[in-house]
Amino acid sequence: MLATVHLSDAGCYDLVWASNIVSRAWKNLQNEFEAESKAEWLEELRPFVAGGSAKPPCQEEAATRLGVPIATLRTWLSRLRQRFRESLRAEVGSTVSDPADIDGELRHLYQILMA
Repeated sequence: MLATVHLSDAGCYDLVWASNIVSRAWKNLQNEFEAESKAEWLEELRPFVAGGSAKPPCQEEAATRLGVPIATLRTWLSRLRQRFRESLRAEVGSTVSDPADIDGELRHLYQILMA
């Protein structure tokens, strides 16, 4: 559950909105990776993209667990970050009536998440 006691009603709404957008974007990626029979890759790589852990993950250890060279892991991470950005963009796009508003809403999403 999100800690929202210190937020105004509008701030609370924004935080819940942002959280839902991010959750749906990850769920879409998870569905895609499952369809590609690569769900375990996503679980291993997600901490590098999602962040939020007290201790940053180690790329070398993740590469070893996945049985790939570090260069391959870094390529996968780059591609995952791109796919996540695309998924976020699609989710934000589903909340606006004018596609021209997507970039502004993405900036707003990032501001909320970074606050």
